[in-house]
Amino acid sequence: MSTYMILRVNGCLERLDEKPTLKDMQKIVAGYIEPIRMGKNTLWVNEFGQLEGLQTNALASQLINKIIVGDAILEIT
Repeated sequence: MSTYMILRVNGCLERLDEKPTLKDMQKIVAGYIEPIRMGKNTLWVNEFGQLEGLQTNALASQLINKIIVGDAILEIT
């Protein structure tokens, strides 16, 4: 069973009580989702966030050593 955490651009973390639906994930990241694999875990981000000018997400960026923008969802398995 996976655990899901929202990594907000303001640095806040929120744990989700259940697996989010596709619509939930799209709402959280404010657009189409794109998975970024990190071993067994997955970081779900906005596919077009950089083109849309979303704010940098420092916490998510540090996790994968790549610039991530907008709110993201970390799936921990």
